Amino acid sequence: VGALFFEAPLKGVKSLRTVLGMTQDRPSETRFKPVAAKSRLVGVSDVESAVGCGLRGEHVEMVTGMCAASNTAEGFSALVSVALSCGTNVVRGATYKISGEDVTCVVDDVMVNP
Repeated sequence: VGALFFEAPLKGVKSLRTVLGMTQDRPSETRFKPVAAKSRLVGVSDVESAVGCGLRGEHVEMVTGMCAASNTAEGFSALVSVALSCGTNVVRGATYKISGEDVTCVVDDVMVNP
């Protein structure tokens, strides 16, 4: 139980997006290895240390919902925190459902801005 949590500065996320786009011919295990190395699993009890405190109700609900989800061979949840140059982070969450060769990603509409 928990969500995959990845945090990076905006420039790092932009660079990562470019690199991932250029390496689409490589296996996913190779492409996402840099992300996996800098990620961690966060649970409901880790919300304040990962995202921050004093969040609005809808933000707490989204983050704790992602953190309470089970990670199985059929799917998982991920939270991405992007550090902006103004000194704050923006957090988005998504769930991934895996069915055979198909992966469906649903990005939550809520954007957490602590």
